[in-house]
Amino acid sequence: MTRVSTHAAAEGGWRSSVSEPPAPNSGGSLTLDPGHPDRHVLVVGKSRAGFRLKAGLRTGFRVAQATYLPATLLVCTSLLASCSRTSLESIASTDGADSTQLLADEDQPTPLPSDPSHTETQTTIENLPVAEFASVDHSFGEMDPFTFGSHVFRVTNRGSAPLELQLGQSTCHCTVGEVPHVPIPPGETGEILVRWQTSKNDEVFVEEASVRTNDPNHAVVGLRIRGHVRVQFGANPPRFNFPQARPGHKETLTSLLSSQVWTDFQITDVRSSMPGISWEVSDPAETLLTEIKAKSGKHLTVTIPEYLSQGPFTHWVRIKLLPDGAVEPVEYEMPLVGKVLRPISVYGKNIDNTGTLRYGVISSEVGYLERYVVKVRDKQGALLVRGVKTVPEFVRAELYAKNADIGLYVLEVEVPKNSKPCDYISKSGAQIHLEFEHPRIESLDLKMVFAVADRPPTRETQFD
Repeated sequence: MTRVSTHAAAEGGWRSSVSEPPAPNSGGSLTLDPGHPDRHVLVVGKSRAGFRLKAGLRTGFRVAQATYLPATLLVCTSLLASCSRTSLESIASTDGADSTQLLADEDQPTPLPSDPSHTETQTTIENLPVAEFASVDHSFGEMDPFTFGSHVFRVTNRGSAPLELQLGQSTCHCTVGEVPHVPIPPGETGEILVRWQTSKNDEVFVEEASVRTNDPNHAVVGLRIRGHVRVQFGANPPRFNFPQARPGHKETLTSLLSSQVWTDFQITDVRSSMPGISWEVSDPAETLLTEIKAKSGKHLTVTIPEYLSQGPFTHWVRIKLLPDGAVEPVEYEMPLVGKVLRPISVYGKNIDNTGTLRYGVISSEVGYLERYVVKVRDKQGALLVRGVKTVPEFVRAELYAKNADIGLYVLEVEVPKNSKPCDYISKSGAQIHLEFEHPRIESLDLKMVFAVADRPPTRETQFD
């Protein structure tokens, strides 16, 4: 019997060696070689026919074999090996009836079979352009408003096919691009020109122009332009806002008007839709202008009249500015908004923002008493009560001073015990009316919603 050791070569082929059999007439079996753990041994019984093996293994893993092979087991092994894409070619030899010799073929790997799909895919990938941009983001730093800028973006074709470019959409009509009219050959670099224009309202400028390519991995590329636009003229605060204008008081507010473009300017006129306002111009501190990077600036102080109707108001202020060296003035408009507070306000429990007292159901046996804080917002804080009228008449209302100098009072409202049952929940009409001796505050009116019952109210009848 003959022993053949066959080892997988590094390149995927097989190597075989021949040795003497361990014993005659032994049966065929597959064992692990003790001296070489990575080798398997096929022990083959004596056979009349010898075989010459041709190893054509093309696999992705290492195989090591040693064989003592009978003819029948060799056939089965060959079939199994062919299922794992290992090609074994058996060639019969007639060297004698009582001898068997297994010889290994030359140490030559069998080449991989051609794969048309693999070749086609590889060719397709190799014939594509690859767009490589040096940068897709450009910061221009600072620019004046109403000025133009441009920047060149460079793209290199790292592929093996011509690179084609087309203009895409832009985020603003103020940003446009220009691309090469001819494709960019492999290895060459093309230029994309992007132009933009700033405006007076773009303190922070961020716009983008897109480019379409025939590179499948970069079908659309956005080219961003960003920077800071100097303020031609601005105001801080940007509006004259009086959220709590006190009736009977003159209220003032100052805004800093400045420019990061003009070296100097003058305020020649100020007009407003609110009658009776006055204005004043002064120079701000130089350090204040430095902090906001302004080249010039003015303080404008606006004063609204003291006697305005209670409630919100909306007006405008138009300012005429004459920049240094200019012939025609520039007009700038600022909002003038606010709210005139009530000349007299009441604060406390069970009163809503409409000035309605809501007491729910009151027991005639218990009655009800509540106190409220009254605030007078007028330069004359003293109030002289000329008269009090209530509906129904059994309701008692009394106003007394807490601190008249600052216009602070207390209003006491009482539904006395043993009051007559009534219902001013389902019907209206209950109120408190106070008349004052004051040049601007004539009266105070408060509505009431309540009912008086003979028995104490239950949870179901009590109103919050």
